[in-house]
Amino acid sequence: MMKKPTQLLSLVFVFSAFGVLGAGDKPVRKGGGSSQPVQTSKCNEVPAHPFDLILGRPTTASVTVSVLCYDDAEGGIAYGNEGGKLALKTPVRRFKKGEPAEIVLPGLQPDRRYIYQLRLGHSQSAEIGFHTARPPGSGFRFTITADSHLDEHTEPAIYQQTLAGAVAAKPDFHIDLGDTFMAEKHVDREAAAKQYLAQRYFLGPLCQSAPLFCVLGNHDGESPRGRGGAADSLAVWSNTMRKRYFPNPVPDAFYSGDAAQHPEVGLLQDYYPGNGKAPRSAAEYGYKSGMILGSSGHLRVTVSPAAAVVEYLRSGEAGATSGGRMAEAVAQTYTIPAL
Repeated sequence: MMKKPTQLLSLVFVFSAFGVLGAGDKPVRKGGGSSQPVQTSKCNEVPAHPFDLILGRPTTASVTVSVLCYDDAEGGIAYGNEGGKLALKTPVRRFKKGEPAEIVLPGLQPDRRYIYQLRLGHSQSAEIGFHTARPPGSGFRFTITADSHLDEHTEPAIYQQTLAGAVAAKPDFHIDLGDTFMAEKHVDREAAAKQYLAQRYFLGPLCQSAPLFCVLGNHDGESPRGRGGAADSLAVWSNTMRKRYFPNPVPDAFYSGDAAQHPEVGLLQDYYPGNGKAPRSAAEYGYKSGMILGSSGHLRVTVSPAAAVVEYLRSGEAGATSGGRMAEAVAQTYTIPAL
């Protein structure tokens, strides 16, 4: 979390944000091995694309761009305050096929909108905007999704529509509440690895401009429960894969967090709801009453000095369309006044 939060917020956890949570899934036992529920999905077979971009670790003075190219390339990032006039440039470097690279854009000013563009020898991205951390007392907006799963119950078009709705909100940042990678439910690690890449494809259009904060779900494979902490354990492998493809904050001058060094993977970059205590019901989280709404959709949280307005946007309501895609409707909203 940030050491100097701009507002004190009540964070709302939404479960089954994208569809059925697979309540009827049955674990499949492999002969001679441990029990691993099978994770099969067309969602993990995404279209070919030259690269994808994920922002992370935003501060008042910098942001980290995770670049993944799917062919060998050479280039860098140009950035600045005005589109078409990107005067600042990172050093030219090589991008190896399939090897993500983290590039820090330094020297930024607080509370400023910036534009950046990945420029390669054979292609380039669009000019993409993001906003550095705002000062205390100012307004901002963020979005929340959860439980995408990418299993046989997930419809890719609905997932993409949900994330497109978050893009339309133009959030300062995006929080994903986990069960995103589902490593413990895949039949093997080769299959599990595809889901990390697929999530980059799906989250890219949103998180190339809204820095991503990953919260771990109980099926993301990083809990040591029954999985050990040795170098070849699922927990270590899953943590390594997530950090490889998705840059989460680490404790530093701007962020606080888990500073413990794991003997196999170093800083865990881990953030769990409830500090890993895993409540088993909404009541244990503190929600004693309220309306239960079905999937699919996302939360849009707009913060001002006076209040935080929380809206749940359902995807594909009543078959409505907007700009050639299914529209979203605000299914529920409430306001948390400032203290």
